[in-house]
Amino acid sequence: NSIQNYSVGSSTNQLITNRTGTGGVTKFEAGLGYKLTENIFVGYAPTYSFLTERENESITFVNRSLPSNTATKRTNGTAFSHRFGLVFKKSSLFKTNDILQFGSTITLESEFDANRTVETEKPVGSTDNQVIVQIGETKEAIVSLPMKFNGGFTYFPSSKFNASVEYQLENWADAKYGFSTTDENAFKNREIFGIGFQYHAHRTRSTGFFSNFKYSAGVTYDTGHLSINNEDISTLWFTTGLGLISPDFRTGSSFDLSFQYGVRGSSTNSLVKENIFGINLSVNLTELMFLRRKLN
Repeated sequence: NSIQNYSVGSSTNQLITNRTGTGGVTKFEAGLGYKLTENIFVGYAPTYSFLTERENESITFVNRSLPSNTATKRTNGTAFSHRFGLVFKKSSLFKTNDILQFGSTITLESEFDANRTVETEKPVGSTDNQVIVQIGETKEAIVSLPMKFNGGFTYFPSSKFNASVEYQLENWADAKYGFSTTDENAFKNREIFGIGFQYHAHRTRSTGFFSNFKYSAGVTYDTGHLSINNEDISTLWFTTGLGLISPDFRTGSSFDLSFQYGVRGSSTNSLVKENIFGINLSVNLTELMFLRRKLN
């Protein structure tokens, strides 16, 4: 929400603007993997994506005798992309039965041939009935998602414990948003650094209740892909969780529950600093590298 002064001639009125938005990108992906050697695996996954956005902007005058107005922007588009993956593992590196794994993926840039319409409600005659009319013509523009690289190491000193470090780079500086050069100029490259740990209590010989779970904790720093008023909109995340393992340990399937707390943004330069809380429940039907979670 924001309050602004609106002047016509010698008359000045205050108006309140409010913007809300929904939507995003929905992806359909199918992947396959191939075992090159005992220690090297590669994978490929084509992706078909749908872009759907809806933004509502309402303008209301403090002087109620003046009419209010609402406009709705709808943006839609489709795109095709490709994702490639590599996994390398090495056993007995520092001691007997330990495992070191390296995994990386690269997702190529995808471009949406997007279109946008703007609609508003217009009163009919002297009645309270209103009709939806389109403002101007449908606009067409290119909207792109950037190239993304992800890589990380996981070390298993034993079957009961593992530690991971991960790095992700998204090339937002070259991304396109043809509907707004102002929004496009706010893009910057995004980097994510993460470290996490897992303890697999279910792999011990204990029969206690708390031995039926795996426990995890981690910290992630996300530089964000936006720079506003020369300030990066970064986020620091803290995550903890537990997973209930399938009775058939050979499948690797689990029910996972995690809790997140994050601090995003900055209170300087008229910006907003947020405290974020999140809960995630997922059903992981397999933990093979190139098979995505079926239900999340």
